[in-house]
Amino acid sequence: KMHYYLESWGIDISKNVTFIHNTIRQMIRYAHSVMVQNSRNKVSRGSGGRCDIQKAHVLWLGTHAFHSVLSKRSELYASSLLKPLAFELSLPRSRRIRGRFRGLVKE
Repeated sequence: KMHYYLESWGIDISKNVTFIHNTIRQMIRYAHSVMVQNSRNKVSRGSGGRCDIQKAHVLWLGTHAFHSVLSKRSELYASSLLKPLAFELSLPRSRRIRGRFRGLVKE
């Protein structure tokens, strides 16, 4: 969906890399907040629901997902948007998280 949104908005990706990158990060943080909030509602608590996933893990999984999906259109995103995502995934803390989720995601 992200690719189609960017395409329909007519945004020049190379000139708006920071904006798009920040939007991706906000969407991932929002997803984590919603998961935590939903795990605390009355119905979830009544059925024993809980959310133990750390925010750093959600950020890594989301960043990895966006990087994987946007990499399929690398001719559009390679020189701009994929670089900051790849950089985040290459940080030492990301390497530790990658090891934890090795069986869950493809590299």
